[in-house]
Amino acid sequence: MNIEKLLDELGQDLQNAPVEMDKPAMRKSMTRKRTLHRIGVAGRTVGIALASLFLVLFVGVNTSVKFARAASDVPVIGKLSNAMIVSDDIGEALVDHEDLEKAIEAGHLMDIGITLSGTNSPVKVTLSSALVDDHMFTAFIKLDTERKAEGFYTIQNAKITDMDTGEVIKIVEDLNAFDVIGENTIFRYAWNKGHTNFIYEFDLVDELTDFTGWTVLDSFRFEIRDAEYEECRCIPIDQTITFEGFDFHFSEIRISETGTKVIFEIPKDKKLSFGGLGMVIEDEDGNILASPVPNSAYGYEYEGDDGKTYTIHLLSSFYYEDVSKIRLRITDIFCAIFEDDVLTIDKGTDTATFRGETFPIKVYYGDETSNTDLGLSAEYDEHFSWEREFVYYFLVPVKEDMPAFNAQKHLAPNWLTAVSYEYPRTTIDGQEYIVIQAVCWDADGWIDVPWDGNGREWHLRDFENDCEYYFVHGRDYETYELDTVFELTVP
Repeated sequence: MNIEKLLDELGQDLQNAPVEMDKPAMRKSMTRKRTLHRIGVAGRTVGIALASLFLVLFVGVNTSVKFARAASDVPVIGKLSNAMIVSDDIGEALVDHEDLEKAIEAGHLMDIGITLSGTNSPVKVTLSSALVDDHMFTAFIKLDTERKAEGFYTIQNAKITDMDTGEVIKIVEDLNAFDVIGENTIFRYAWNKGHTNFIYEFDLVDELTDFTGWTVLDSFRFEIRDAEYEECRCIPIDQTITFEGFDFHFSEIRISETGTKVIFEIPKDKKLSFGGLGMVIEDEDGNILASPVPNSAYGYEYEGDDGKTYTIHLLSSFYYEDVSKIRLRITDIFCAIFEDDVLTIDKGTDTATFRGETFPIKVYYGDETSNTDLGLSAEYDEHFSWEREFVYYFLVPVKEDMPAFNAQKHLAPNWLTAVSYEYPRTTIDGQEYIVIQAVCWDADGWIDVPWDGNGREWHLRDFENDCEYYFVHGRDYETYELDTVFELTVP
């Protein structure tokens, strides 16, 4: 299994969108708004691959959701009858999620059928069915509206709250858009444990296909009570693999009805930028029991009760397979390896620091300069697909023995990186400069502001005094083949 190919496949989040929609723009827009801005995107191919992996990191919950309906006016979903067969309308939604069929056939689909009408727009949202287990909350949602979308309809600001404890649950959200009006679309939210009584709320959004903004049409809230699910099956591992001197320790496999979690620790070393592991779970005869699910969340990180940070890769479920022995096969690793040198740019002071020396740099906004002004060819922009008003140009004076930097990197609080290419050099008034182009959401101060009264846009200049960028050099992202197999016993 080639992890780079897999990540590219997983980037096709909206392959079933209506033909009249601009699907590439939709995918780009949806990935852009969420955690992609925390990755420091510096190249289209790697950016898409990393988006597929890291857009599913635990997202911070947006606490500014405005509910369209008061709590007293919200239907309460109690214990409901299970659907024992896969009905036609559910079957259509399962085109990209055949891995859910066994859980549904086992009778664990909650048949809900609650419809809420919008208060600010002519829309109706129906939570038709749901699957709940220790792996994920899966919602089957129908949208009806008389209003034609300016772009496409999707869900944002999803929030799940445990009604018993009041805890806002950390979730990993699959990106998706409503495929066909009036038919079920699947929205999935991975969590670390199942919940019995919880509130599910979200904003219904009309997203512009040119990704310049979106309009919140209405907000909806559903209460789900007495959700029943089978206990998760756990397989301990306690095995370590070593790659290029980096240790990856595997601790556990957790199998629920709708998915499998492979849990491991990755080294927190600035020399490594981890993109993902290729892995499958096989039976003793080599038949694949579990593998990554296209068009679904691929992996995320979470902090355990022991204070350690664990990485989870999500695979399909083999909960209903009768096996006593399995093999966890690690096939490859997708990563970049860097050297020790780090160039730090402080946008607040327009200075750079390299090997202990701090010196001034030139800074330009993308919409106020051109490649010609900087002595560069037009081909330079081919590495970037972002609007120029969301870009900085940093001109860093070349110091003696300064390496060919090729990546933007966050050193804290996370370790996400997007490798691009060797940054070009130009000479202005006899001084040689490295020209580094950086998108604005590399900054820790990324925010959104009101747009047209009912949406959001990004303002580059809001980051002037709250930016630090890091640049490193070393090997680019590659897929390195591995062949490690753990023989495990199923309890």
